Amino acid sequence: MRIDPQVERDAFRRAVVSDGIRPLAEQIVGGDYSALAQRLPKDRERLPTIVLNPSQDFLVEPRHRSLLSYWRANSTSDAPMRRSALDPIALRDVMGYLLLLHADETGLDFEFRVYGTEIAQIAGRDWTGWTVGAMSLKTRSQLGDFYRAVYVACALSRQPIFTEHDSPPWLSAKSWRRLIVPLIDDAGAPSWFLVANQPYEIRPLGNEAHALRERILG
Repeated sequence: MRIDPQVERDAFRRAVVSDGIRPLAEQIVGGDYSALAQRLPKDRERLPTIVLNPSQDFLVEPRHRSLLSYWRANSTSDAPMRRSALDPIALRDVMGYLLLLHADETGLDFEFRVYGTEIAQIAGRDWTGWTVGAMSLKTRSQLGDFYRAVYVACALSRQPIFTEHDSPPWLSAKSWRRLIVPLIDDAGAPSWFLVANQPYEIRPLGNEAHALRERILG
């Protein structure tokens, strides 16, 4: 019997453990990544890169530079850009690589409301409607805590965050470079996040990697 996709997503959401994510995020905001390193597998070739409030000069990807420029033009020194002010036409050059996420009621997990078509093609599926935690469990990702902690850190700092992390071997992108910017809701809470997600070093996948992707993604 085939399980209804919504039932499956809800089950994964309930299975997400949020303990320790906020303290981890607070340490990231403070520039301390030691606790994050302890949560990642010891056999990883390299730790994720995290840069808080990156400058335009730091960013090498044109899509990241475009998003940062747009966000800063629509933000003030007192508050990030409002979600209601978001204009997709202004970001048409980035559109296929954009993700839009919304924090759940705990503020510790984040639902994909928009999942860019170019990213979905490389990721193997469209994750719209899933939370970050649920997606991480579904894909057996060892970076689930990292993903969520960075979004919480973005909300706490109310500043953009750049990250780069390696992909699993069953994806054609060797790594992902993300620029995350916070958006505030009508109440002024940073509960929305816009992400320009750039795949880096696309590689051909062999039969074994393809088969593994099919088993994981179903």
